[in-house]
Amino acid sequence: MSRNSDSPGIIHYHFHLSPLALVVRQSMQITYRIDAKQKTIFVKAKGEIAVEDLIAFEKKLLNDPLFEAGLNSFVDFSKARPTHDFDFDKIKKSLDFVESVQEKRGKCKWAVFAPYDYLYTFWLIFEGLSDNLIIEVKVFSNKEDAQKWLGI
Repeated sequence: MSRNSDSPGIIHYHFHLSPLALVVRQSMQITYRIDAKQKTIFVKAKGEIAVEDLIAFEKKLLNDPLFEAGLNSFVDFSKARPTHDFDFDKIKKSLDFVESVQEKRGKCKWAVFAPYDYLYTFWLIFEGLSDNLIIEVKVFSNKEDAQKWLGI
C-alpha cells in the first residue's frame, strides 16, 4: 500500500496486491454424526481443508455432550481437498495434537477414507508415525474397505 497526497486535504491510497492475495479460500465444512449403537463417529469433510481446521473440529467434537471415550471414527475425505501447505510440519503438528488428546479419545480406531493422492499420502504418513498412539489409525482409498475394517 502506498499513500499519495497530491491534493491538499485529500489522501489517495493505492493497494498493491500480489496475485496470491486474490485467491479466495473456499471454506471447508466438517460435519459429524455420533452413532451410539455402532459406537462410531461418522465424519465428512467438504471443501478446502487445513490442518488447523482438523484440530478445531477435534476440539469441538471432544466438547460434544454425546461424545464418549472409545468411540471409533469413520472419516470421509472424498469431497475434501487440502490447502497448499500440507507438509511434514503440518503432519507433525496434527500428530502432536492427537497425542495431547488421545486420553480423552480413549482406545479406538480411526478409519480414514481418502481416495485422492494428496490427502491419502498425508494420512498414510500420519498412520506410519502414529505407532505410539492408543488410537489405531488406518487410511484407505476404498470406502468399503474402511467400513469393513471398522466393522460397520
